[in-house]
Amino acid sequence: MKTAIIIPSLGSGGAERQATSLAVSLQQQGDTVTVVTYFSGDFYTEILKLAGVEHVILDGTNRIKRVIAVRRFLQSRHCDVVLAFLREGSLCAEVASLPTRSWGLVISERSVLQTTNPMILKARRYCHFLADYIVTNSHNNRRMIEEDVPQLKRRTVTIYNAIDLNEFSPGPELPPSNDLRLVVAARVTHCKNLLGTIEAIRLARAEYPPISVCVDWYGHTGEDPVLYNKACQAIRQADMQQIFRIHPPTTQIIQEYRTADAVLLPSYSEGLPNSICEGMACGRPILMSRVSDATILVRDGGNGFLFDADTPRSIMVAIRRLAALNIAERQRMGRMSRIMSELMFDNERITEKYRQVLSAAAAHSRVPIQHSQAMLTDTEPKTARHVEMR
Repeated sequence: MKTAIIIPSLGSGGAERQATSLAVSLQQQGDTVTVVTYFSGDFYTEILKLAGVEHVILDGTNRIKRVIAVRRFLQSRHCDVVLAFLREGSLCAEVASLPTRSWGLVISERSVLQTTNPMILKARRYCHFLADYIVTNSHNNRRMIEEDVPQLKRRTVTIYNAIDLNEFSPGPELPPSNDLRLVVAARVTHCKNLLGTIEAIRLARAEYPPISVCVDWYGHTGEDPVLYNKACQAIRQADMQQIFRIHPPTTQIIQEYRTADAVLLPSYSEGLPNSICEGMACGRPILMSRVSDATILVRDGGNGFLFDADTPRSIMVAIRRLAALNIAERQRMGRMSRIMSELMFDNERITEKYRQVLSAAAAHSRVPIQHSQAMLTDTEPKTARHVEMR
């Protein structure tokens, strides 16, 4: 099967990681895969090169040229199926399918679409009727699509992110320590709640001096330089330069997870956060805001603690709860995270689910696609375990 994966760039984001991982897995299983981008960003290009996956960069100077370039590419390569990631990539692939197309089209909506105008959001989701299937990586986002456009319910399926559980695996147990090191892997943008996290650490130090906590935040700072400067100023004003450190993205994030006491994600909104999935696979306790599928990923008091992103004090309380545990209790949490990751994020099972969707789209057929049962909440109706495709 000739598969084209369209994504705006190969920057260091979570969707880019998932697109790269899936491209490699499909190629290894015998498909001919080409990754198509049109913006700069080469964080994952070496991985594709080592796996023998073709990477094509098209003209991205404006939206009209992008759409034309994508359509011409798909026609010239006689692709069987297209998988598009992110809002920009999905819209480009959908418009490029007009007026008709011979290839199957699968849209992967990775996070909740943000807009101040609900009518624009609904109109954007009506564009998904141009696709054969819509894949979401969280049940929360799938339900929002189904509420907005009920007619899409029968072609929308949730498939969680795949993790290489051999690569992302627990390291040696950490030696006992009174210090608490938290790792965040997230872009420096408003929705990731950097300023709220800085305030939470300041509160912890001011109100509970026995807590010794530090944060290492790994992520691009270029998207919002004003926010980054505000964050640096807040860190300096609180005299926390030595304990709250902002780093560029790193290719050694696995080692950072393994040497952390917990993986933290304080976002206001998310799809399915790669950093949490990867931190669980590395056997770390998780501190996460109550967004998206957080109550599935984190069993409060089991493999981590949940908090409200809007309140720095709530973040601080979650950190205090973790700090109050002894090393054996933290290790138990980490082991539970790893067990849950093996149930939810197994790369082979996730890739097979994508193959089912892509094959059906390539054949222009509708087949029953099963939501992985391990991904469902206990309260979700059993009838939702299968999505019947028209």
